[in-house]
Amino acid sequence: RYIRDNATASDTVGRSYSSEVPVYLRNRPAAFIKHCLTKLELAESVFERDVECLTDNKYKVKSQTDVKGKSYYTVELHSADDLPKCDCHAWCWTLLPCKHMFAVLKWTEASWDDLPETYRSSPYLSLDNAFINVPISAPIVLNDTMEDDVQNDESTHQSDLELSTATELPLRKKKHQDQ
Repeated sequence: RYIRDNATASDTVGRSYSSEVPVYLRNRPAAFIKHCLTKLELAESVFERDVECLTDNKYKVKSQTDVKGKSYYTVELHSADDLPKCDCHAWCWTLLPCKHMFAVLKWTEASWDDLPETYRSSPYLSLDNAFINVPISAPIVLNDTMEDDVQNDESTHQSDLELSTATELPLRKKKHQDQ
């Protein structure tokens, strides 16, 4: 499945991409592309006036959910630890590009190439090129000898008789919500 998923996501094996998929997202894992397309769509709700450049690498993006319009997210395309960053929950939870990052890419001179190379080429965000040209029908040989080491240990098995004589635990009383 791993080989198949890598091969079928690559345009070198015949995958064709919709024109809606930016070039920088092509030849990446399908789940990553789907995530990014969702965030790109959400970034459409961010207006140009809501993205402010602080430095050549740092931006602030106005929150779309703050009705008072006073909340902002700080986006760094390249931080000291070789990761982009955003203050939003989505970035902190997944470390995948968020709508604020895509808004920065949309409304500023910044581009996907301004993200750290180590991030863009992360194995989590890239296809495994070693398997792209492997025929999907090729037999997969696993060198898993651990199964040979497992022996059937009768002491770990219980008979049906032993299971049927097991005692049931008493039920706990439910607490009432008004207590």
